[in-house]
This record gives sequence, C-alpha cells and structure tokens, in this order.
Amino acid sequence: MAAGDVPPYHELLLPALQAVGELGGSASISEIVETVVKCEGFSDAQQAVLHNDGPETEIGYRLAWARAYLKGMGLLTNSSRGVWALTDDGTGLLTDPSATDDQRSERIQELRARYLTETHGDATCRPGTGTKVPMIKPESHTHGDADGAQGKTAARRRRAGRRAITHRAQLHTGRGGRI
Repeated sequence: MAAGDVPPYHELLLPALQAVGELGGSASISEIVETVVKCEGFSDAQQAVLHNDGPETEIGYRLAWARAYLKGMGLLTNSSRGVWALTDDGTGLLTDPSATDDQRSERIQELRARYLTETHGDATCRPGTGTKVPMIKPESHTHGDADGAQGKTAARRRRAGRRAITHRAQLHTGRGGRI
C-alpha cells in the first residue's frame, strides 16, 4: 500500500480535534493517533505504511502536521512536551450544539485557509480544483531580492554559516578565535 492511500493531513484536522475532545480535552500524541485510527477505521494496511523509510507511520506523520496546523489555527495548544490540549476556541467548535460535523469541517477549512494566507502571505489558489484553499506561490520559496525580508534572512544565514566554517577551521588549525 502506498502513502497515497492515507488521507492528506487537511482531511485529518477534524478527526484529530475530535480525538482530543473525546479524550477529555487533553491527550498524548499516541492517544490521539490511536483514537483517530480507531474512529476513522484505518485498515491494517494503511496503518502499516511508513513515512519514507520509517520509523514513523504515514498516518502518524500526517497527524503531526494536522496538530501543527490546528495549533496555528488556535484550536489546539501544546500544553507540555507530547501533550496536546483543546483551546477555548477548539472546545467551542466541538461543543457547538447547532453545528454538524460537515459545518465543523467547513469552519476548520476556512481557518486553515486564513492560517495559510497569514503565514505564507499573498497566496494563489490550487488551479483546476475549484477550491479556494491558498497555496504557496513558487516565488515565495526563493530567497527574494536583496531588499526583501527573505533576501535579508538568507544573507544573514549565509554570513553565519561562513563565520561558523571559519571558526571551525581556526579551531582545527589551532589558531582559536571567536566568531
């Protein structure tokens, strides 16, 4: 079975949020994975798919992305290492008696679209799908021009890398020195 047989992370957003809710509003990573696997009815074959060469499963990997996005959207918080908890907004979304799961899912996708737009700036929509889910523009992955923030960040990283290499070379030759 291939990784393509496992739902993408954005289809696991609501199940991950619901799992934390079912577990009392706070849960460990393994509890979330176990609950989502059970509730979504993933087959043994789907559960056996490893992400790249492992050791993590593709389901676990995609749920990690789902948790990260839910945190960015303000619905989950990482209360301590390996423990995730519902925020007030997350609890409100899950406990709204007038909302159906379809409405909850739609609301989550709206929050996801807003989060992607906020974190990736001006975004374009996926061509040919008819969906309004923002995608990262290809040029946003470049270092940008020298005057842009991305260009300045990249330049700082290059300078820091050169300083670290020079420092290691000085230590190796016995000349010491500070960065």
